[in-house]
Amino acid sequence: LGEIRGHRGALEALPLPSLRERVAALAGEGRDVPEVPTLGDLADDPAALAAAAARAAGDLALVAEGLEELAGERRRLEENLLDRARAATADLIPPVRGGLPEVAQAVAAACREQARAVAAARAEEERTRERLETARRLEEEAASLERRAAVLAALAAELRADRIIHFLQLEALRVLAAAASERLSELSGGRYRLLYQGDEFYVVDTWNGEEARSARTLSGGETFLASLSLALALSEQVRSLAVSERARLESLFLDEGFGTLDPETLETVVDAIEQLGSDGRVVGVITHVPELAVRLPVRVEVVKSPRGSRVEVRS
Repeated sequence: LGEIRGHRGALEALPLPSLRERVAALAGEGRDVPEVPTLGDLADDPAALAAAAARAAGDLALVAEGLEELAGERRRLEENLLDRARAATADLIPPVRGGLPEVAQAVAAACREQARAVAAARAEEERTRERLETARRLEEEAASLERRAAVLAALAAELRADRIIHFLQLEALRVLAAAASERLSELSGGRYRLLYQGDEFYVVDTWNGEEARSARTLSGGETFLASLSLALALSEQVRSLAVSERARLESLFLDEGFGTLDPETLETVVDAIEQLGSDGRVVGVITHVPELAVRLPVRVEVVKSPRGSRVEVRS
């Protein structure tokens, strides 16, 4: 009896409940596997115990066969998944020996490495963006400095001794031409004005549609009027054109040319000469025109006679 009870205790000690849980977990939902047997209540009858043990052994054999089929299916599935995983990762990671766990580990390591590479690439992108911004700013500064250098170079060229003197001469001639233009307009009855362009004097003929022509085309009398206008303007403008207050034109001599003037123009010229000498400036006129000579306050006349020439001063 004691031996029978020992066999019954051994049968009852079989971990069938935990085995059922493990089989269910391995099979998963929807899997058709044999049920793990239950022994139920065992009697002390040896025949009954033997029959229960035989039934349990048969049922466990069926469970083993089902688990073996499940294991085979799992192996085939794993091999299929492994082939697909290796094909999918062939261009991403080096060949991996082993099964799915090793491939999964290699993929995880590759993911971590790729994440670090992405982070490094983004950091490099940010540094590149900053360098590009710096380059753009430096390019703008360089362009600004180039423009400034061009201006300074042009200014340096203009300030060379030969260029600055030429510039001052041009400005002086323009000022002189503007002042002489007013004088010529008065002397010519409003017909002519003077203009200085391209290192040459031009006369503007208001009676001929404001035509500008070279001063060389003027007649003798007109040339004298233009020259007299420039001389009168020079006597008035020399102080403003000078760089020192000591530069004064205190005397002016006009030699001939008055014989080509008509009486009306001669009268205008005489008035201009009188105005020119009204501020203390000495104005000397050399002329053979008696109508002009008698208008001068002091005359030095050369009188010719058979016995020779003599000089007389008259006022």
